[in-house]
Amino acid sequence: MLNALTIALAVILIITSVLLIVLILLHRGKGGGLSDLFGGGVSSSVGGSSVAEKNLDRLTVGLGLIWAASIVAVGLLVRTGSKQPSYFSHLHLFEELIMAGGSAIRGSRVGAGPMGEAVRGEAAPRIFVSFWCSRAHESKPSFAVEAEVPDTWDCPRCGLPAGPDKENPPIPPKVEPYKTHLAYVKERRTEKDGAAILQEAIDKLHGK
Repeated sequence: MLNALTIALAVILIITSVLLIVLILLHRGKGGGLSDLFGGGVSSSVGGSSVAEKNLDRLTVGLGLIWAASIVAVGLLVRTGSKQPSYFSHLHLFEELIMAGGSAIRGSRVGAGPMGEAVRGEAAPRIFVSFWCSRAHESKPSFAVEAEVPDTWDCPRCGLPAGPDKENPPIPPKVEPYKTHLAYVKERRTEKDGAAILQEAIDKLHGK
């Protein structure tokens, strides 16, 4: 629990801060101030300032001294009372109790464990398997001991399929070149069919 004296000083500090803001706004400026509203028309030309302005000056100075003394007192209490349990120490203890109880937010940091620890625990046992592609590129991906090793693996260097047998790597897939529409037509039609279609089209043009 916070110290009662610290709470009292904090309340005094808040009240004096608000009153100082109000009094500063009430002061007369170059073109007149809000103090004329509270002066009641009673003014004496002593040094060119009204009675209300003098009273505001006294109140402002007094509140300023109280405000400064409150800040110094609060600072001394916080510094000398650091050995005593404060609000922040209780909050830190409450967070530790939550962490110990298993109610912590999981994954609070990148790479953190289930309870926020930096180490995630022991990793599963793994094995490294070598794969070779038709270009003799070797890659060594790791697999869990219980996992089933695939028959082929894509080579990270060339993208061709790789296998565990270095002497007999998988045959690379045949890449067919791009075929135009004319190439597909030639696959379906012979030269004789093409000549007949061309002659038919010419006859139609001549008939028109």
